[in-house]
Amino acid sequence: MRNTCSMPSTPANRDETILPTYSKQPRERSCFEHFAEEAKLAELVSDDAANLREAIGGEAYEVDTMYRTFAEQAQAAGDNAAAARFTEVRQDEIQHRDAFTAALNRL
Repeated sequence: MRNTCSMPSTPANRDETILPTYSKQPRERSCFEHFAEEAKLAELVSDDAANLREAIGGEAYEVDTMYRTFAEQAQAAGDNAAAARFTEVRQDEIQHRDAFTAALNRL
């Protein structure tokens, strides 16, 4: 039985399901709806505000705990390059957290 929810992966089946028109075809749209329903059942998605709060929490952990700790450990081990990289990544995560917070405030 052919998996009707798969995307084209080889040139041989590209003419059957063309990527740019993927969402316009009834078979694929029903696959999207199926996956969206499964995600809700698995509690992977919620409303926009809840999803943003979840994302903010994840980014806050990365900022406040994860990358800060990594940088401190690298510095203590004398690996200044790794410490600098973890500090740089932490700055990126601060921007993500702040962007999600701003989006939540706009809701």
